[in-house]
Amino acid sequence: DCVRVALSLGLKSIDWVLAGINEGGNLGADLLLSGTASAAREAAIRGHKGIAISQYKARRGDVNWSRAQAWTSSVLPQLFEREPPLGGFWNVNLPDPLEPVEAPPLIECPVDSLPLPVLAEFQGGKWRYITRYQERPRTDGCDVALCFGGAITLSAVFCRW
Repeated sequence: DCVRVALSLGLKSIDWVLAGINEGGNLGADLLLSGTASAAREAAIRGHKGIAISQYKARRGDVNWSRAQAWTSSVLPQLFEREPPLGGFWNVNLPDPLEPVEAPPLIECPVDSLPLPVLAEFQGGKWRYITRYQERPRTDGCDVALCFGGAITLSAVFCRW
């Protein structure tokens, strides 16, 4: 909504809309529900360039934000030199490797179409959403498998059909 309002108010001199760094991956079909991706998508729909950046988080503790910032700082100049897909935006996911890595590879790849399996249980009078994000199905060569494997993933997301 913020991007929609800003662009509707006539802020036409915007070159790029950067959304993120979001805590938690926006990988696979999940990016359709993401607010971070939605901000970049809104820019693309309105004719502006957009990039959504998310930090995948394994269940090992807090996000290393200084590392996420450093990786993002190395990726953004590369993307600023490229046009996003016509009618779309770039979706970037940073990995959460087990071992310290100075600079993971940036791999351009398709978005995995496999959805995250969702379970729900009724506890204490309320429904509770349950998922095992790290155990989700994945397709070789797509964003989920590559990010879980330690790469920074770059996917073109198309908004016009």
